[in-house]
Amino acid sequence: MYKNYLYKSGVSRRHCAKPAFFPTLLALIWLIVLWPATAAQAACTSPQTATITSGGTATFTCADMGFISPANALPSHGSLTFGIPSIIYTNNGDGATSDTFIVKDDSGVRITFNITINPSASPLTVTPSSVAGLPPEKWSSLMYGF
Repeated sequence: MYKNYLYKSGVSRRHCAKPAFFPTLLALIWLIVLWPATAAQAACTSPQTATITSGGTATFTCADMGFISPANALPSHGSLTFGIPSIIYTNNGDGATSDTFIVKDDSGVRITFNITINPSASPLTVTPSSVAGLPPEKWSSLMYGF
């Protein structure tokens, strides 16, 4: 089928790769390079949501290898702790009812996080009846400061 021609390099045509090999190799390299990027983008959908109580935490682990950085939108009512493969949001307990921030995942994709913050279950209340040993005529000075 092939004639045995010698090329300038001294290799015969019979020993060279067939032309269909190169497009197949190129397609295989293309898949290897792009597969992790497309898989990671599909792993984290935006927005991510969580509901926590005031002062609580929420942990997100949707990225394949982790989160790399905040994306110019840090939380207003809490802090972030980056780990592999998670990110932890901790609310500061300031009474806010929601918080939002944007973070880049391991592929550089921006993901928005929306946090709903419920009030704590047992608010601290002080009533005059719970102050032991104080006569009722002094309760107003305790409550109003005079």
